[in-house]
Amino acid sequence: MNTATNELGETDGGGGGGGGGEGRVRRVRRRWPVLVGAIVGAVAFSGALLAQQRDGDEPPPATRWEHTWPPEVSGQVWITVDAEDAATRNVTIRWGPFERPILHTSADPMTYVFTKEPTPEGESSVPITIDVEPGAVVEFGDGPPPSPSEDVNSDWVEVPR
Repeated sequence: MNTATNELGETDGGGGGGGGGEGRVRRVRRRWPVLVGAIVGAVAFSGALLAQQRDGDEPPPATRWEHTWPPEVSGQVWITVDAEDAATRNVTIRWGPFERPILHTSADPMTYVFTKEPTPEGESSVPITIDVEPGAVVEFGDGPPPSPSEDVNSDWVEVPR
């Protein structure tokens, strides 16, 4: 006889002929809570790893950023300064012999837009350096800038090297 027993020791009265009640007793235990708990724990752990990886994709705040646009890029280029707090930041853009100071006063990201002239044939693009005090995350781009943005094409000064 094939008989199943629940956790209380009750039998299902299982069928099968012969043997006058002798047979194997198979215990059926409720393993679902353990299985569900293990699955939920695994999902939570993988979610935590994914969040950590996603956070790791964004660079940490820094005080110096460098970038070189490809020679074929010309026209509107921009940087976005993303500060973790509302502290005022002194941003200095250095590009070739010129620099442009900016006072960044927002806790929200702000995009600063300027113009890149075409790079002459056969020459390399001039790298740009951004200094930010205190540190922040800076993103570089070209083409239409994200909002909000501020045009900083004026007030560049030539700096002797």
